[in-house]
Amino acid sequence: MVGKEAVLSARLSALIGRLHKTAYLLLRSLIEEFKNSKFVPSYFEMKIGRGGVTPFKVQLDDGSQIYVHGRIDRIDTYTRGNDVFVRVVDYKTGSREHSVKNISKGLDLQLLLYLFAIWQADRRTLNGPIGVNDTAADGKIYPAAALYQESTFPSVTAIMPPESSEHATAAGLALLKRTGLVLDDPQILEAMDSECSGRFLPIKTTKNGITALSGSSLQTLEGFGLLAEQLSDILREIGGQMRTGSASAHPMVGEEPCKYCDFAAFCRNKRLD
Repeated sequence: MVGKEAVLSARLSALIGRLHKTAYLLLRSLIEEFKNSKFVPSYFEMKIGRGGVTPFKVQLDDGSQIYVHGRIDRIDTYTRGNDVFVRVVDYKTGSREHSVKNISKGLDLQLLLYLFAIWQADRRTLNGPIGVNDTAADGKIYPAAALYQESTFPSVTAIMPPESSEHATAAGLALLKRTGLVLDDPQILEAMDSECSGRFLPIKTTKNGITALSGSSLQTLEGFGLLAEQLSDILREIGGQMRTGSASAHPMVGEEPCKYCDFAAFCRNKRLD
C-alpha cells in the first residue's frame, strides 16, 4: 500500500508541476499582451442567460424561439468615443483553429454565439455586466474579436545551458497562439495589439499592411453581420430538426469520432458497416 501511495503521490506531484508551468507561461503571455493593448479585461465567467447577458435568440419557422445560454471565459472592452468594442476570449486546453467554413456545417458556433449575444444586447443594460462604467445612452456596442486562447503547456525542444532557461520560456510564449476572428479596423486592431506582430492576434503587419494569418481572420463589420445571419439560419435549421424529432445518424466530422462513441454498436451510420 505504501508503494501505491508513493506512485500516486509522484504522479500528482508531476501533474501539479506541469499545471504550475502552464499557469506561469499563460500569465506571462497575458501580461505581455495587455502591456501592448488598450483593451481591458472587464469580466470573467460572464453568464449568457439568467443573471448575465441576454441569451442569443432565434425564432423558428413555427413561431417558437431558441435561447442559447452559456458562459464566457473572458470579456475585454475598449471605448472609442461613446462606443464600446467587445472582444470575447475562450481558453482551450488543446490546439484550436477557427474556420468560418465550419459555420455552415453547424460547427465552431460557440465563440460567435457569445460575441453576437453581447452585440445584440441593449447597451444601457450591459454597462454593468461587461464592466463598462460610463453611462452614455447614445453609444453602441460593436464586435472587436472572437478569439480562442491556447492554455496548454507547449513542447519546446532546445539545447542550451541552464542559465538560458529564459530562452526556452520565450520560445514557449511564442507558441501560445490566439486564433479566431478580428474586426478589420486599423484603429481597433492597434488598440488590441500596438505591434500587430501576430503574437496576440491572428494578423500581422507586413510591408503591404495588415494581413490575416488565415484567410478569414479579418472581418469587416458587415462581415460580422453576415456571419450573425448565417449563424441564425444554422440554429434555425438545427432547432427545427430538434422540434420534429430528427436524429439521423450522419456525423459531420468523419469516422474518427465514431470510434469513441458509446452508441457506435447500434448506430445506423452506414460508414461503420
